[in-house]
Amino acid sequence: MVNREFPNTHPAPLDALEFEITDISDARHALDELPPGVGELEKFAPGYWEKRRRPTMPTDRALTGAAVEWAIALPPDLRPRELSAQFPRLANALAAAWSDRGRALATLDGLLVDRRGGRRGLPPEVMAELQRLNDYLRRAPAMPAAATAAPAAAAVPPEMLERAKRLLESAGYRVIAPGG
Repeated sequence: MVNREFPNTHPAPLDALEFEITDISDARHALDELPPGVGELEKFAPGYWEKRRRPTMPTDRALTGAAVEWAIALPPDLRPRELSAQFPRLANALAAAWSDRGRALATLDGLLVDRRGGRRGLPPEVMAELQRLNDYLRRAPAMPAAATAAPAAAAVPPEMLERAKRLLESAGYRVIAPGG
C-alpha cells in the first residue's frame, strides 16, 4: 500500500506498537499515581471535612458580647442580622477580624468566594449582607473610628446592650459577655 500524497513513504504496519524503553520501577510509579483530578474527589466523600474541622466551641452557637457590640456599632443598614442569626460562628469571626481592615477583607473574601469547591454556599440573604459589608469596607477611605477597635462598653448605651441580649436570648441564643 503506497501513500498517494507521498509516494515514497509507506504507512506503518497495522500490528506495530510504539513503545518506550523504561525500567520496572518507573513503570510501577506511573501506575501508582492517580490521574489528575482524581485525588480531589476524596473531599466529597462523607465525613471528609468533619475530620478536618476544629472541634465546636460554645461561641460557634451564640454571638459573643464583642460580636453584639460590633454589630451595634455598624450603621443600621449594614448590621448582619441574618448572618448573626443563622451563622453566629461566622459573625463572631468577622467581628474579631474587623479591627484589622486587611484581616476583615480576607475573612469576607473567604466567605464570599468558594476556593475549596463543592461547598453548599450561604443563603442569598446572608451573601447579600456579606457583600454589603465587603463593599463598605473596600470603599471606606479609612476604617471608621467606631469600627476600628472593639467598641468600649461605655460607647454603647447599656440599655441597648441589655435589649440586644434579651432579643437574642428570646430567639434561643446564649449571649456570652466579652472576654467570657
